[in-house]
Amino acid sequence: MIINLVKKQKKTVVSVVIPTYNASKIIVECIQSVCRQSFTSFEILVVDDCSTDNTRQIIKNMKITNLRLFKTKVNSGGPAKPRNIGISKSRGQYIAFLDQDDLWEKDKLRTCINEIKNKYDLCYHQLRYNSKIINKHKIDISKDPFKMLLKFGPIPTTSGIVCGKKIIQKVNGFSESKNLIAGEDYDCWLKIAATGGKFFFINKPLGTYGKNSQRLTNPKRGVQIVREIKKKYFKNEKYIPFWMHKSLLKSICYTKGFHHSVIYALKNIKNITVSFILLLKKA
Repeated sequence: MIINLVKKQKKTVVSVVIPTYNASKIIVECIQSVCRQSFTSFEILVVDDCSTDNTRQIIKNMKITNLRLFKTKVNSGGPAKPRNIGISKSRGQYIAFLDQDDLWEKDKLRTCINEIKNKYDLCYHQLRYNSKIINKHKIDISKDPFKMLLKFGPIPTTSGIVCGKKIIQKVNGFSESKNLIAGEDYDCWLKIAATGGKFFFINKPLGTYGKNSQRLTNPKRGVQIVREIKKKYFKNEKYIPFWMHKSLLKSICYTKGFHHSVIYALKNIKNITVSFILLLKKA
């Protein structure tokens, strides 16, 4: 039985944006994790990317008063377009993102809003995966977010982000480039950091990552993302960060085989070694 756990609010403080695609088996649990929030001044915007199953009908059947459902004109192949539509339709001062296969703890919004209001442009928190905190989520990048994001890679996960509507509109939201599908979130946080946006790190898990995972990232796409980020942010740099080498090695191994990953490592041994040393240095 589906229960409508939220009453209509007079004031919308947070807009929760959920992109969906063929999520009929998982979307109810995802949305209900929002409905159970202890902080109730929010709206839910679900933007469906032309699902071919009954995702939209399931959402309509939930009959949640403060939920608005939208649909892209054509399938965009990734979450950037749906997220941008959600941002453009939002009424809240803050935007919270939630992927269809992730879940929130009941105090997620309350905790984030208490920290971000009047102080920061973006706050992020840890997520659990298989009951354990994801290791990269333990890194605090708030002191120098742009430098730290470049050094350590995509640390904040989209479902762990709450940001000001003004700041994300200032950077034109998420890139809809096909070359950045599954990497558009990392690029967006870099853009916010590059404008001088203030980040706040909440050092505790307030959600679960990929409980029913349908992730877009695959080895071939991983290479594409790294190349695009390299072109955009490391065009004039002699060395790329270690996380990029690691990602490329993994992707090459999966797509071309272990032999090719060894060839890459041998050809770039000097750069990889320098990048690893730079990683170990204090940020």
